[in-house]
Formats: sequence, C-alpha cells, structure tokens
Amino acid sequence: MFKKAITKPNPVNFDPSRYVGDMLAWLHQATASEKEHLEALLKQVTARAPGVDETMQEVVGHITEGVCRPLKVRLEQGILAEPGSVLLYKLSNLLKFYHHTIR
Repeated sequence: MFKKAITKPNPVNFDPSRYVGDMLAWLHQATASEKEHLEALLKQVTARAPGVDETMQEVVGHITEGVCRPLKVRLEQGILAEPGSVLLYKLSNLLKFYHHTIR
C-alpha cells in the first residue's frame, strides 16, 4: 500500500516538502494503527508482564521497517529535485517533528 501511494504520479517533483510531509503523515498513521492492533492482541499480557511496552515498540519497528528504503529514496529524490537550503530546512523540521511524534 505504501509503495502504491508513493508511485502514483510523481508529485515529489512538484512540491517535495509537501510530498515528504504526506509520506511521514501516512507513516505516523500506519504506526499508530499497528500499535493499536498489537495492544488489542496483547491486552491481557500488557497488564501483567514487565517490559511489554519495549517489546511492542520493537515489534512495531519491525513491522514498519519495510517502508524505510522507499521513504529514504523518495526523500533523496525530493532533495535532488529542488536543491537549496530552504528545502533542506523544511525537510529537516519535518523529520524532527515526526521523529518525536512517532516515538
């Protein structure tokens, strides 16, 4: 689904910061959904066992690992499509925001 969403037209050439922001927003939503599914599956275990939260974070990381390479490629394409410090600043802020949000 992620690959399909990022390969439809090639909007990275039109507005790289918006495109990267949309991809990161999708990743945030998908990560939250996966975490909710895991919590529902392990509802009874999470109340009793210590360290379950860390394990769940690790599992969500493994689940979303598959989008890392396509995300990296599209991020690089965005940087190459519109070189300059303004775009780098925007992308840097987007990455920082989602880094703290997805954690």
